[in-house]
Amino acid sequence: MWMPTHIQLTVQRARGLLTKGKHGTNDCFVVMSLGKEKFQTSVKEKAPPDVTWCEECELTIPQQGNTAEIKLTVLHRNFLGVDEFLGQTSVALSDHDAYETPRSRWYQLHSKPDKKDTKKRGELEVRVQFVVRAAPSASSADLAAEKQKGRGSLLSLPKVSGSLGGSLTSLAHKKKSLKKLAASVGEWSGRRERDWGGAAGGGGTGRREGTGAGRRGGGQGAVRGTGAGRRVGMGDGAP
Repeated sequence: MWMPTHIQLTVQRARGLLTKGKHGTNDCFVVMSLGKEKFQTSVKEKAPPDVTWCEECELTIPQQGNTAEIKLTVLHRNFLGVDEFLGQTSVALSDHDAYETPRSRWYQLHSKPDKKDTKKRGELEVRVQFVVRAAPSASSADLAAEKQKGRGSLLSLPKVSGSLGGSLTSLAHKKKSLKKLAASVGEWSGRRERDWGGAAGGGGTGRREGTGAGRRGGGQGAVRGTGAGRRVGMGDGAP
């Protein structure tokens, strides 16, 4: 006797749903979950209270087997993108025989467990079928893991490239700054050499004049450096 491993769940349609959208319509969808798995149908926009999906998903049967329940929640997505609750129901696996021909059933939608109200929230039609899926072999699992690792490495390449680009940019900036500093030092040294050379040769640029500083007894004395470094005295009382 075969043992089922998965559930093929088909969401057929809903009828008599609460309406929370404009003009008595909903942008509605269904969320299905079993164990840690969760799936969602497409969003039917501007749908009336009676709406059809005919969409299916495959859920893994958890370890607790037929004591598990499939939870189905119907929601409306408003114009702000916020999901509003319309109703929910659950399908117990123990209510279905894995070896019988699958058929669709209607399930009443209810309010949330922590709320009690008398609103009629409509019904949801679903179909449950038990199937067997072979577990992937070790080699297949290893191949999938290696493929995932490869994807992770490729995704991380842009980050590495970005950091490398930043380093190269910083190095170029530092190199440019050093060149500017070297040029400034060279220019300053050149100016200093020219100034000292002119002063040592006694040229026109090294002229020093004094007025009144060398007077003796009311005269004016000036010391002027010309081409040969001559001293010239002008005025009375010059030495």
